Amino acid sequence: HQYGLTLFAHLPQATTGEYNIMRSIAVADRLINDGPVYSSFLAMVLALSGFTPGSLAFDGRIPALQIAASLIDGLTCLLIYLVAQMVAPPIAGKKTGIIAALMFALYPSSIINTQYCYAEPYDCFVLMLFVWLALQWSDRSGPMRFVFALSTGVLAGMVALTKPLFLFLPPLVLVLFLLQMVWAKASRQSLTRPEIKTFLLCLVTAIAGLMVVFAPWLMITKGMTGKPLLYVNRSPAFNLYLGNQLDRDGWRAYPFQTAIPIHVHLGREQIVEQLKDHPFEFIALQVRKVNRLWLG
Repeated sequence: HQYGLTLFAHLPQATTGEYNIMRSIAVADRLINDGPVYSSFLAMVLALSGFTPGSLAFDGRIPALQIAASLIDGLTCLLIYLVAQMVAPPIAGKKTGIIAALMFALYPSSIINTQYCYAEPYDCFVLMLFVWLALQWSDRSGPMRFVFALSTGVLAGMVALTKPLFLFLPPLVLVLFLLQMVWAKASRQSLTRPEIKTFLLCLVTAIAGLMVVFAPWLMITKGMTGKPLLYVNRSPAFNLYLGNQLDRDGWRAYPFQTAIPIHVHLGREQIVEQLKDHPFEFIALQVRKVNRLWLG
């Protein structure tokens, strides 16, 4: 009882410096860098398997994680198929869903990423589950519409806390989705006051679901860093640096160098310098990234 509502005030402090956080195995640093969503998934899998990593497992091959990531990829294929059926006509939707699911299943990165401790398989699953729930919300009526609206809000928060750029995706999708529903209703007939009220209540319900995820994360980050952070770190400066270094061909991470920038603006400055000094080589590097997105 001595902790009570001050639970988050007793969290360990995170390390300062993005590069230092990225290489640390401390719980606070891993949470700041990886976020709560994928970390929770890892914790669940490792707890069920009884495996306890003693160091960073970024490139380690752990059978329990490989099996879990493969199962998650399979569920993502199913969600892609279901979403295609919901957004396209019955016959075309079934064919499109099969093709889209097969493309994801055969996408080399989908296969490669399941072999390592990478967040991408789980991130794709959470994103597709969010889309499926949002579409279910539009098809439901009565109390179930609010259940799916709440679930959609929760998944929106989870999506936002998987990658930094995903922070802007759920609010945008929710707003566009709400506008689409209003337009669809208005195109057939004028919206009644009860329908408008239902739309607004669904939106409030979804926002409540979003805050169920955001509120504890804001308290956790404030306790570990001294200020609330709405995004996950994911070491953007390191990724920006790694993907644009000519001497590393834009992707060779090892061996680590000591000159890795700790802030994004330093990474941008390095990119500008390389572009000025070696413009043609730098442009060629960006072109090579196109086939790497497919090859994994």
